[in-house]
Amino acid sequence: MPVGSSLRRLIQQAEGALLVFVTERFAGSLKLYWSRSKPNFGDALSPLICEAVSGKQMIHAKPGHCQLVALGSLMHRFQKRRLWARKVHVWGTGFMAEPERCRLKHHFHAVRGHRTREALGLEEGTPVGDPGLLAHLLLKDSKPAEKRWRAGFMAHYKDKGNHELAAFVASDPRFCEIDVFAPPHEVLKQIHECDVVFSSAMHGLIAADALRVPNAWLKLSDLVRGNDFKFCDYYSVFGMDATPVRLTVENVPGTIDQVIGEYERCGLSEIQEGLIRSFPQIT
Repeated sequence: MPVGSSLRRLIQQAEGALLVFVTERFAGSLKLYWSRSKPNFGDALSPLICEAVSGKQMIHAKPGHCQLVALGSLMHRFQKRRLWARKVHVWGTGFMAEPERCRLKHHFHAVRGHRTREALGLEEGTPVGDPGLLAHLLLKDSKPAEKRWRAGFMAHYKDKGNHELAAFVASDPRFCEIDVFAPPHEVLKQIHECDVVFSSAMHGLIAADALRVPNAWLKLSDLVRGNDFKFCDYYSVFGMDATPVRLTVENVPGTIDQVIGEYERCGLSEIQEGLIRSFPQIT
């Protein structure tokens, strides 16, 4: 047999084997966009929660090539209105900052909050809620958490190294710092071990809500982008104003008691159920 024919046959066999591998490896997978420029807790939750809800593997894809976008303030990256712009499935995404009203031709299954819904001109019945509220699904096989910490303090990555937060943590051995760059399951486990959580990272608050851990927004600086829009958007689903707590080292103990005593997230179970039901059926 000529060498050329043998080589072509080997190439064809290799291509066939690769096609079988790719088909088997990625059957039932979805192309999801999430930000991964840094190991940030909220961003890292997106593929994990989408996999937990759908039972499908999530493959990272850029905005121009993805099928789905979920957790995160990423809606501004899908605002192109060109005729050839790719339509994606949107599940629980929100804007980073107050946007101008716009109508986009994506497939909207849920958005993060009423502020995002209104900006997009979506109907009032559109499901709302951040999919991070389903973070409890990632711990469903874990043992019930034993409370180890009176309070956990979590900084947005823009606030890492904040001296005020360090002073809070150092003021009581029953307080801990939760690292926003730690692996997601470690962050969730540590949140679950706290009586209360104070966080300048929004998904620290959302994960605490998912786990029914009393929590409060701790605004440490003006470094977090968006002029607080995403917090207003998130809390709108509970009919709440986005109001950060005012902490000092002296008033932390009393504020802990107050947060625990007043903690309530009206309609949380219904929002979680609505998010699960609204997950897009993408083939």
